[in-house]
Amino acid sequence: ELALAALNGQRLAATSPLVGTDPRARLTRRELEVLALVARGKSNPQIADALGVTLNTVKTHVTHIFNKLGVNDRVQVALWAERTGLG
Repeated sequence: ELALAALNGQRLAATSPLVGTDPRARLTRRELEVLALVARGKSNPQIADALGVTLNTVKTHVTHIFNKLGVNDRVQVALWAERTGLG
């Protein structure tokens, strides 16, 4: 029972957004690159051009960033980046 409880706890912790973890550790290297460009005020097309990826890829990264940081817009991403020294 104890092992099952521990396993359930790990599963919950792994799926809970940002519970007890540094959000930077949850972002991929590419998401951090996109985050930095968003924080500098770059548009999705500008980010796509700078990174050599498609617009849809950038949109996917931005969505993942919003979800992982628990924010709803680009201004909140920029503020988060500034507060954490990534902006």
